[in-house]
Amino acid sequence: MLTSKRYKTTEAGIVAKEVRVSFCSWCQKRISQSERTILCCICRRVLCDDPTCAMAFEGRHYCRDDLQRILPMNKLQFLLVHGLLEGLTLDEIKELSRSEKKGFRSALNQATISGLIEKKGVGIFSRCEVSHQGVLCWRTHYAAFSREGDVSYFLEEVERHLAEVSGNERKRYSGKGR
Repeated sequence: MLTSKRYKTTEAGIVAKEVRVSFCSWCQKRISQSERTILCCICRRVLCDDPTCAMAFEGRHYCRDDLQRILPMNKLQFLLVHGLLEGLTLDEIKELSRSEKKGFRSALNQATISGLIEKKGVGIFSRCEVSHQGVLCWRTHYAAFSREGDVSYFLEEVERHLAEVSGNERKRYSGKGR
């Protein structure tokens, strides 16, 4: 535990109890004595046990800054990888993420360069698939990114879209959509 108590005597001869408490270096939340305190294995920052502050990777805990150095992934790349894992097309992901065409293309190119996504096929028959590195990054960053407002909204939109598509597919095959 990183909390400590110390007694010291003031000039007036009064014994004062000094209590030091720890705070999370990421979210600035006070860490109580009953909570688990985590240290980043690289920079030794004090972190609370919230998954957005202390992120686990290969049995070790990292702060978000240090994890970004090991497994770089920005928010738009996370949305891109998540959409591809859910079976969406690039156009559907761009529409649901409400990102600009230029920013989306930049994130797609960067994800391809960093090995998160692999392009399969040739020319107009090419498609994007998530690599093993992409799945690893997505799983590791999921706890942190999924709690951000715009990302959680995107995740809900993807679920709604998939439910709508699945409902339309059932209607088409049962003959009720005609």
